[in-house]
Amino acid sequence: MFSYTVRNRIAEVTIEGGTSRSEIRDLKSKLDSDAEVNATTCLLVEVRELEGWTASREGLQDLAELWSAGNYGEGRRCAVIVDRPLLHGFARLVGVYSERHGVAMRVFWDRDEALRWLRRP
Repeated sequence: MFSYTVRNRIAEVTIEGGTSRSEIRDLKSKLDSDAEVNATTCLLVEVRELEGWTASREGLQDLAELWSAGNYGEGRRCAVIVDRPLLHGFARLVGVYSERHGVAMRVFWDRDEALRWLRRP
């Protein structure tokens, strides 16, 4: 399950429990239609509560392509906050694929550090 808020040009997404590609697609659609989300909006994804998620190379590529389309395309920044080495590795792979689409993505252990990176000019 996803929840999100948008403030100060940062869309903060929290993922709790398990998730599927269709849920990610639904979230992306909501963000794209949100009037507060525009070309200057950065994305902060907190996946510390993620459970029961498995990934393949193709799935990670799909996730990167999905997030890089629309309002999160070229030139956007995305910070992902993780709490486990496995999630860190998955997020880094998504970051590599995202870079192919012009999205600057970094993985963080610390929320404050992630926010500092997103807020920098």
